[in-house]
Amino acid sequence: MSFSLEKIIRAALTEISKLFSPDITVLFLVHKEKLILKDAIYNEQTIPEHFETPLHKIGECLCGIAAKNNKAIFCENIREDPRYTWIECKKAGIFSMAALPLRARGQVLGILGIGTVQPRAFHSQKEFLETIASEIGNGLNNVLIYEET
Repeated sequence: MSFSLEKIIRAALTEISKLFSPDITVLFLVHKEKLILKDAIYNEQTIPEHFETPLHKIGECLCGIAAKNNKAIFCENIREDPRYTWIECKKAGIFSMAALPLRARGQVLGILGIGTVQPRAFHSQKEFLETIASEIGNGLNNVLIYEET
């Protein structure tokens, strides 16, 4: 069996897309004080063009705040949430967003971001989403350990 970080990330995003039918699913890995975009899946019907992904810092915007606080954030309307500072997502039509820390070994390894162009109450699926994020975090951790050896 071949393990690679890219394959695990793509598989995780694909499964999230099947489960939730979001318009965008992204996965960032934490690197020092930054979030590095590793992969993204877009619904080409609702987000026809890829938009530029700006540098994401720990503590900024929903994903960065979720990483800093090690706590999931659910936002039903990013246009009304002052924590949401990514203009690119708003221009792309994203309306609702969930930012979920991917944890292992007591630390945040990354962030899973799930967004929709229609309003969605992600917080109503909080427990399920956090369970999935936990499993993805453990999977990432295993691959990172495997790649280190």
